[in-house]
Amino acid sequence: MTKKVGIITLHYAYNYGSVLQAYALQKVINDWGYHANIINYVDRHDFINYQLFRWQHYLTRPREIAADIVFLRKNLRRKQAFRHFQEKYLHIHGRPVYKDEDMRELCNAFDYYITGSDQVWNFKVTGGVNPIYFLNFANHNAKKIAYAPSMGELDQTQTNLQAIEPLLRKFDHMSIREKSTKKRIEALYGRPVQVTVDPTLLLDSKNYASLTEKILQPAPKDKYIFVYLLEPNNTLVDYVQKLAAEQGLLVIYISNIVKGNVFGNVTSNSEYGASPERFLQLIKNATFVVTNSFHATIFSILFERQFVTFKTKKSFPRMLDLLQTIGLEDRVSGDTKTISNQIDYSHVEEKLNIVRASSLEYLRSALDLEQTL
Repeated sequence: MTKKVGIITLHYAYNYGSVLQAYALQKVINDWGYHANIINYVDRHDFINYQLFRWQHYLTRPREIAADIVFLRKNLRRKQAFRHFQEKYLHIHGRPVYKDEDMRELCNAFDYYITGSDQVWNFKVTGGVNPIYFLNFANHNAKKIAYAPSMGELDQTQTNLQAIEPLLRKFDHMSIREKSTKKRIEALYGRPVQVTVDPTLLLDSKNYASLTEKILQPAPKDKYIFVYLLEPNNTLVDYVQKLAAEQGLLVIYISNIVKGNVFGNVTSNSEYGASPERFLQLIKNATFVVTNSFHATIFSILFERQFVTFKTKKSFPRMLDLLQTIGLEDRVSGDTKTISNQIDYSHVEEKLNIVRASSLEYLRSALDLEQTL
């Protein structure tokens, strides 16, 4: 009988990295012959940021009322694009669940439970320690696996760390995404912890290219710089405008933070609300990619683009971990000449294959693959 695997992650977010990492992890496991489903849990604290009307913020942030009205059409387009992708490519189990007590219905639904990847252990994202992302609802007889969850920033309170210690010790297999948190988690877990790559890196570029081939929208005809702006960064904007002027290139960008015109000094087109497939297509066909997004950096590497990554407050540790591992730490900002320095992707692929193989082996072992298949 086919073994069932339940994955709990931030699959519901209208965020490219979130849905694509969920897609990748599920696909890998299903390709091995398991029946993997995404557990349809929605963290209300995080999902507020993706609602069409963020009414919970209006008393403390009244300007958001006007913003939600002005950008309603664009936000609706984004919602529809992501919902279409989720319905088409993610195998989601059951109705949306919002309450802790309703998760008990799923305690015997799966043979294996996986938490991760994405920032499910980042307490700023989840509004404090959320035991659900530590699989507290799962039957004690089921295997509990952590695959590359991210804790985000290192300044966790001692209270939060103490709260998760007993939860961590119930896991059968433990891995995390950042090297920077490995020792901390090991101290709480009481056993060795493996560092594994983000699920998007478990697949190669062919898997993602196949998604871009299924959309009707053609790739841009003109050469362009693709920019994914995850958080405001004036230095990045200045860099892109200078690069575009020097190279005579169009700028195509997606900004989830600044929905108005970002690049006023050069010819630019905003694609806010683009589908995940379109996001991949824009990276795949770009002349250059400039971003401060971890996942846009990953897909630039997978599609072998010339890119530059800028630091962010939240995600830079994981960016640096990845870039150092594959020998591309020199792609962190720099001047406009940096992006023109050709990356030797044959060496990058060699290093990437090593960490990919190690991560796949961890997952195979955690899922008892040899015994099951």
